[in-house]
Amino acid sequence: MIRAFSARYDLRMLWMAFAALFGVAIVVTIWKARPPASPPVLALFSVALAVATVFAGVVAMLLGATAAFGIWAVAFVLSFCWALAYTLYTLAH
Repeated sequence: MIRAFSARYDLRMLWMAFAALFGVAIVVTIWKARPPASPPVLALFSVALAVATVFAGVVAMLLGATAAFGIWAVAFVLSFCWALAYTLYTLAH
């Protein structure tokens, strides 16, 4: 939100965060549909991180971002936060 208001209402990073959340939500939904003997939580984290990073990166490119390193670095950080949050939630329950 700070980035959106400090950069003349540039909402790309906010949309990237939503895309990363959407990517993690898709992985979690599919993960929960699996049988109870599902793979370890580290596998959940890895898959969620990869899918969310791709989603966030693609959204950034669709919104006009051009700096490749910046796109993927920000996408990774946002995705890491969402994937870690859900992984910790899963471990707590």
